[in-house]
Amino acid sequence: MAFSDKDLHAQEQQIQILKEELSRLNTQFDAQLKGLGISEDDLLTALDADLPPELQKMMSEAQDKAKREGAARSAQSAPAPVTGAKAPGTGRRGVVRL
Repeated sequence: MAFSDKDLHAQEQQIQILKEELSRLNTQFDAQLKGLGISEDDLLTALDADLPPELQKMMSEAQDKAKREGAARSAQSAPAPVTGAKAPGTGRRGVVRL
């Protein structure tokens, strides 16, 4: 099935509708926070404070694990240092390796 301009236009319209809905909900949420006299930072702090100690410990362990795994993956994806030597496996000209 080919993706047509009509499909692209329909998706763009859906994205626009979702953006407008998100904007409306964000405005409503901000108004509710203002009405309660709470800032977003206060809300996040309160949520963290309400967590049981076991859950806080699990969250910090999960974050540490994610950081270690991310660092390991980024180290794996780093290119090898370039040296001036010949590439391994390149032999003399005209020689075939078996």
